[in-house]
Amino acid sequence: MVGLEMDAPLAVTNFVSLAMLPGALLSFAAGLLLGGFHFTSLAWTTQLYANGRIRKAIALHATRLAIMAAFLFGLARMEAAYLIAGALGLLISRAIIVRRWKRKI
Repeated sequence: MVGLEMDAPLAVTNFVSLAMLPGALLSFAAGLLLGGFHFTSLAWTTQLYANGRIRKAIALHATRLAIMAAFLFGLARMEAAYLIAGALGLLISRAIIVRRWKRKI
């Protein structure tokens, strides 16, 4: 292998360290909270569309998507571990919200 140092550390070994744990936990918690808002407001948006309140529905829809995009973009600019933790929080909050709405229906 040309140009590869034998004692060079692998990039994968630097992926996760203990120093990232507080940030990952914070990203996970933020993902849970924002996911709860995102998926709850999705139900509100659907109700607004169904009731003919199109302008309010579009405004809420755009706000919801902008907040989520900013959150994910911010995490992606930091560390992969933070993005994964935040996305995991979103997925768990989605499961919780969907289960709760299924019980109401």
